[in-house]
Amino acid sequence: MMEIRHEFETEIRSNSHNYLTGNAGCVETFVLEAQSEVVSQFVETVRAVDESVTISQILIPIDTIRSVGTEVPMDAAKE
Repeated sequence: MMEIRHEFETEIRSNSHNYLTGNAGCVETFVLEAQSEVVSQFVETVRAVDESVTISQILIPIDTIRSVGTEVPMDAAKE
């Protein structure tokens, strides 16, 4: 997975690696900000890894997130 992190380093915004109890394996979480074609390429690259991998993905258009208005300007946060 390290090679994949480097290959997509400009698109990966967040990555975490968590160990499951009872030697049940690990969970690797990635957050990407990229065009859908690049996200598809990332998913296919992960699927090609010679490991036991299950992939779940959620795609949220960034315009949708920005239109919600959850970001508060710094000046407004002080009031």
